[in-house]
Amino acid sequence: MTFRKLFILLAIIAFTFTCIGCSEDEPVYSLSQGTGYNINLLVSDGEISDAGSFSIQAFVTDPNGDPVPDEDNVVMFACSQNEIKFYDDRCDIKNGFAYTTATWEDQSDDDNPDPSMKATITATYKGAISTAQVTLVSKAF
Repeated sequence: MTFRKLFILLAIIAFTFTCIGCSEDEPVYSLSQGTGYNINLLVSDGEISDAGSFSIQAFVTDPNGDPVPDEDNVVMFACSQNEIKFYDDRCDIKNGFAYTTATWEDQSDDDNPDPSMKATITATYKGAISTAQVTLVSKAF
């Protein structure tokens, strides 16, 4: 890993801890790799409680490892579980970063709640894909 990429990764981690504070929640990181564009994906919490919200950050670099310049509506966020609702699922890039917030509400019946489940959050940009897995904690717990 080059010094520049290591510096960018450390800056992302420092920025993340500044944003989420000293919470006991553990963020989830995903680092894509390849020869083209890359996305470093961060989900603020690995366990999302019923009716909980969480933030998602993508840091996008070009094939040279430089932050992608500002663009509108280019990073797409998706989830494997339909119950996840994104504030904005197609986001702008500013200085290489794209941000969104998502919420999850357990839609199962109170008398017969579904178990907790895994969900995969995906960020895409110009062929680059990065995924992070989170746990959706059922209202039964």
